[in-house]
Amino acid sequence: MRLLFLFLFLGSMLNADKWESSASLYFWLPSIDANGNLNMPPPESDPSDPPLPIDPNAVLQSIDMVMMASFEARYNRYLFFTDVVYLDMSNTKIVSILNKNWDVALGFEGWYSSYIGGYNLIDSQALRLDFITGVQYFSLQFDVEVDKQSAKSRKHIFYDGLLDGVIGAKGEYHLNKQWFVPYYADIGGGASKLTYQVQTGIGYNAKWGAVMLTYRHLHWDFRDGTLLNNFTLSGSSLAYRYTF
Repeated sequence: MRLLFLFLFLGSMLNADKWESSASLYFWLPSIDANGNLNMPPPESDPSDPPLPIDPNAVLQSIDMVMMASFEARYNRYLFFTDVVYLDMSNTKIVSILNKNWDVALGFEGWYSSYIGGYNLIDSQALRLDFITGVQYFSLQFDVEVDKQSAKSRKHIFYDGLLDGVIGAKGEYHLNKQWFVPYYADIGGGASKLTYQVQTGIGYNAKWGAVMLTYRHLHWDFRDGTLLNNFTLSGSSLAYRYTF
């Protein structure tokens, strides 16, 4: 709620003829997948039921805390956009290792935020197209514990923070006065070897705001020598947007 009030305050500060601002609250339910040396169960474990990836249903059942919001401000053809995602969850799975069932407890805490500037290239009745560039920050913590009730239990904690530069495009294609197709894509790197993101779906405009149902895919390839090789968040998102 504090984040929503902050966005509303910023929107009121931008109440000028040439300014336009909007704030969005959304719920993104991604699957979580990672590849690398996370000190996971050994290769003898049952490959038909690995601890990762975690599917969206398991994510929904495992959420401890979540916060997702975005804010955009426009002045003439210039724009600023920021997006914040916080996800805290825990999950326990039973994995077969050498004909023995082991409890594998997974904990995940992740922060994602982006700070984007842009310039509008096309603003017609049917199409809005923006060129964007900026930075994104990503940090995560994995807790992996195998059979925590036994003497053979082990625990590994992984944490990292990444700052990457990105470039891309965003906008909307309007099917009519109510229905539209939002889209977003970026690609970049820096602390990570490669990061990219794509998002699109369908939206509906009304007097009280806009509702959007989209699919979002966010991926990182990490540099050699780190514990993770890659990390992916991918799934459906439902958003409400209010324009000031």
